Amino acid sequence: MAKFKKTLVGFSRKQVTEYITAQELKSQGEKDTLKKRIKILEEEIKDLTAKINESKAKEKSVIDGLIRVEKLEQECKEKAEKRSALEIERLELFKKNWTEYAVKTCRNDYREVLNALDGYLADYTANVKKQFREGLNLTPAPDVVDEDALRLASLCRKLGILDE
Repeated sequence: MAKFKKTLVGFSRKQVTEYITAQELKSQGEKDTLKKRIKILEEEIKDLTAKINESKAKEKSVIDGLIRVEKLEQECKEKAEKRSALEIERLELFKKNWTEYAVKTCRNDYREVLNALDGYLADYTANVKKQFREGLNLTPAPDVVDEDALRLASLCRKLGILDE
């Protein structure tokens, strides 16, 4: 605390006035410094608030983007599942049609083979019968009994090579 000289009426007015003026100047300087500091802090607050708002806007944009990506992902999954189901259905139908075609073709080919074999067998049987009739005398001479010839003739009749 400041020391003042004592006077009859109290403290020296001049000194008190000087002290008060000095204190006011000092206080005014501190006020000015504080005002400048407040202005700087207010600018910083303003800048930080703008950055926060910008960050919030970016955050919202990112969240909106993620939501859109999730929706797009779900739509893509659904489309892929539908396409997959349709492709499986198409392949099953193709398999069925192809199998039916292959079976039909094989049956036709099988019938043709059987018919050809029947023809070959009929021709072969006719030729064998003819050769037996022409080349082999399966009827024994009246006085000779050939047991082998009789057995062969019987077997040929059973097989249908010779007429009864």
